[in-house]
This record gives sequence, structure tokens and C-alpha cells, in this order.
Amino acid sequence: MRFLPTAAIVAALVTAAPALAATSSQLKSGVERNLQRLSIDVDVDTLSTGQIAALHTILTGKRTQSDKRGLAKSVIGGTHSLRGILFDNR
Repeated sequence: MRFLPTAAIVAALVTAAPALAATSSQLKSGVERNLQRLSIDVDVDTLSTGQIAALHTILTGKRTQSDKRGLAKSVIGGTHSLRGILFDNR
């Protein structure tokens, strides 16, 4: 009796995995497109899942392009961070 619910959970996870991968791919490509529109050149494959999620939230929100650019650069970090903006570290 305990086997049936476990088998159902395993089957659900196995069939859901490709859907989750496709969603992740769509999310990455959407973020990449929006970053390109803001003239931010970054390889989205190097970003963490948290960074991708934060960027999606920022880039699809109701903010000015300038605000989106600044927030996105802060999330990405490195030379795109606030320090890089203030001191022009490239």
C-alpha cells in the first residue's frame, strides 16, 4: 500500500523534469533578450538560478529603463556592479 503513493510521486517527478528544464531555458532566453535590449552584455549561462530569477523580476517590472539597467547590473555583480558603474571599472 505504501509503494503506490511513492511510485506515483516518482512518476510525477520524472515526467515533470523535462518541463522544468524547458521553463528554465525559456526564462534564461527571455532574460538574455531583455539584457541585450538594455545593452548589458553578459553570458546568462554563468549566472545562478537566483540571479536569473531576480533579473526576470526586475526586467519585467514597471520601472524605467534606467532603473532596470542599474538594478540588473547590481544583480549581475562584477564589473557590472555599482562599484563598476561609479568607478568605471571595465
